Amino acid sequence: MKTKFAPILLGASLLAPSFAPTLMAATTNIVQDMQVSAVVRPAWLREYLPDNTLFYARIPSLWSSVSYKEDSFKYALGNKSYTDAVHSIQEASAKWVDQADQQLKPLLSLLVGQLDGPIEIAAIAGGMMPQVLISANLNIQDSVQLQALIDSLIKARVVKSEVQKLANGAGQLMTDVGPTPYRWDSEKKRLDILLNFGGADLKALEVAFDSLSKNPDSPMLANEAQVESSHQGLYLWYNNEKTYPMYQAMIPPNVQQQMKMFGVPDMKSLALSWGVRNEKGRIKLLLEAPTTGMIRSLIPTNTNDLNIATAGEAKFTALLALPSTEQFTKIEQMLMQMSPNSQKYQEFKAAMLKNMGFSIEDVLSAGGPELTTVFDEAGEYLAVRIKDEAKFTTILEKLTAQEGVTLIEKEVAGNQISYMKKYRVYLII
Repeated sequence: MKTKFAPILLGASLLAPSFAPTLMAATTNIVQDMQVSAVVRPAWLREYLPDNTLFYARIPSLWSSVSYKEDSFKYALGNKSYTDAVHSIQEASAKWVDQADQQLKPLLSLLVGQLDGPIEIAAIAGGMMPQVLISANLNIQDSVQLQALIDSLIKARVVKSEVQKLANGAGQLMTDVGPTPYRWDSEKKRLDILLNFGGADLKALEVAFDSLSKNPDSPMLANEAQVESSHQGLYLWYNNEKTYPMYQAMIPPNVQQQMKMFGVPDMKSLALSWGVRNEKGRIKLLLEAPTTGMIRSLIPTNTNDLNIATAGEAKFTALLALPSTEQFTKIEQMLMQMSPNSQKYQEFKAAMLKNMGFSIEDVLSAGGPELTTVFDEAGEYLAVRIKDEAKFTTILEKLTAQEGVTLIEKEVAGNQISYMKKYRVYLII
């Protein structure tokens, strides 16, 4: 494999264990009379990241989606009978993978998810180029199984060769970035890999990992606490505050000027997560930046503190932050500069104002920024926060004045419900 992505593929594949069933993590007490057990092991590297960490990625095991975590299904997924059943499925999956094509076995093993926990990748500043640390727990019983995995990687051309044969749980492989050391801790069942552009040796790996210490004040942990609390889900964090100054001199002046216009130098970090927060599954994209630059000034600010009465327990909710009138004008101007031929758009806006009696700007100034989609026992509907009740009422009056629109008012369970009907379209107000 002669591509620049081979080292990452190596990391992912090496972290795929042999085909034995995954062990269950230690049982823990949640309440006095209730015990839970997890299918996968927790991430560890996240707690040891130094302040000069440039990037951190946590790639979950496939089994983490059905393992215990602090969400609304925690007692169901943590039930020992349930985890025993998952254990049986893992065993069956391992037998299926063992019958696959020899060259596909390492990658299939990863896809089937026979990792004991998430893969963790951290880029840490050190010299001209950062060091990349990769770590994960493996369910490998001995060095024979580890060597068999390495041999299969070489046969599949994920790894070029062995520079130093596996001995005492450590060795060195040849990859596209050069010699790549690794070590396997049989007690902790953990594999550590060090990627250095130009190569590295086992001594460099020992220094890189053994010098790590717990850092509760890590900026990554502060960011993670806002978006992903299970420590098992997908989590990507980019530290722009440390990275941009390092590479600023390498960026052409005209590109630097554009980045400054968009506020890139002032951005603190960017994170993407798919995991658990406040005991609910969430997908989040979090940009930490002051309200400067074009990008940040265009991003609406919303609140999650919503007072929406639902019929029973909500099955699904999605929150969209609408731009303010000022933000919409900036977005509109930027798009018109990128695409000067805006005649049809201007015609649409003029037709809307003429036929409906209000504009897009009127709508945005009357409601928002929170627009919420709710699925509950009553059905599916949208809820919007009203900013200007007078403007909102004016818009509703103009809508009800449209041809074919009927305003219907009913009292349901002591609540006044009003909705507009036009053919088969209903707008509940």
